[in-house]
Amino acid sequence: MKTRSLMLAVAALAILAGALYWSNRREAAKAAAGGTPEAPRILNLTQADITRINIQRNRTEKITLAKLDSGDWQVAETPPLPGDSNTISTLLSTLSTLNSDRLVEEKPGDLAPYALAQPVLEAEITTKDGKSSKLLFGDNTPAGASAFAMLAGDPRLFTVSSYVKSSLDKAPFDFANKKLFDFGFDFPQKIEMRLAGKSYVITFMGDEWKSNGTRMDATSVQSVIARIRDLEATRFVASGFGKPVIEFTVTASDGQRVERVALSKSGNDYIGRREGRPALYVVSPTLITDLEKYVGEMQVWVPPPLEPETSATPSAPAPAAPAPANQSK
Repeated sequence: MKTRSLMLAVAALAILAGALYWSNRREAAKAAAGGTPEAPRILNLTQADITRINIQRNRTEKITLAKLDSGDWQVAETPPLPGDSNTISTLLSTLSTLNSDRLVEEKPGDLAPYALAQPVLEAEITTKDGKSSKLLFGDNTPAGASAFAMLAGDPRLFTVSSYVKSSLDKAPFDFANKKLFDFGFDFPQKIEMRLAGKSYVITFMGDEWKSNGTRMDATSVQSVIARIRDLEATRFVASGFGKPVIEFTVTASDGQRVERVALSKSGNDYIGRREGRPALYVVSPTLITDLEKYVGEMQVWVPPPLEPETSATPSAPAPAAPAPANQSK
């Protein structure tokens, strides 16, 4: 009797363990798929596998973001523009695991009220295996925080954050890296510069800045570096570069990467050309004037004044203690 009860208990425990195992597997599968029944996940891609995004705005303008063999992104315009890594990385993160805000209908009959009969925005996302997923966007919801969206080939109608739509609904320029230089906030090892008819070689080693071999005040040189870092395009053009009037060769802090940029004058603006990039940068003259100002204000390093030496004056001996008075008995 006891043996039979024990066997029944073991069997019941095995059934419960099996049920728990399969329940956990189902929950894990749900977690991997993402979303909830009320707000399902629309896309579930590996971010690193995305190689191309084709965007169509208002059924006319087409923009292509393409991943190069180097891993960098390019805006496939004419000429091609360098992609802005922060903007595109944020976009990839948003799209790769895209959750809906809400499932509106499983199979809507009429898409016109949502502006999805003719979508106002489309984004086709291609991965390295050649497979594609196309997102379709309609109007924003009345509250404006969400937008109506669908996935091509899926009959369901969703809402997604309006941020998803606005992150795709951009002009080519908005996806481009507008900076002429990539050295960022790392101080370059060397900058060779021709500006306003003068040549400069600025070097940084240890904690010393030098210009043409003369040690310079660090703060004044770093102000110049900041103005070079800030040089950027107000727009891109395909032609118009003339005789260079300003030239830079910037060697990165590791000594490995070298960036070469030249600028020519074009009316009131400057046209910048960076080695290895076909696009030309239109640069505001205000940035050049600002750079010239700070170059002219570079100061030679002045060593800090020496502390005056303190002479060791021998201290006077302490006065002898008075002899105790004789006390009469």
